[in-house]
Amino acid sequence: MKVSVVIVTYNSLKWIEQCIDSIIKSTIEVSIIVVDNKSTDETISFLKNKYQDRINLIQAPENLGFGKGNNLGIKKAIEQKSDYVFLLNQDTVIEPNLIEK
Repeated sequence: MKVSVVIVTYNSLKWIEQCIDSIIKSTIEVSIIVVDNKSTDETISFLKNKYQDRINLIQAPENLGFGKGNNLGIKKAIEQKSDYVFLLNQDTVIEPNLIEK
């Protein structure tokens, strides 16, 4: 079973580390897809520096909004042949067994 977690971000520097770290601790392996909606803070550089080998980062050319951002992430999950897509807000921290259950 392949699960992709899609997170749409915009100026998420104060939240995104806790969010992604909680996903990494998941009891099942997941693909993490982050769609950035043209952040103006340091979100992009932080993601590239800390999670370069752990996430799939999609940089939107403009702020597409939450729905269209999720659509980009879902498209990537389909390309990766994911069985399930889990949409997660940028300021959410999950329990390790949440996705498995």
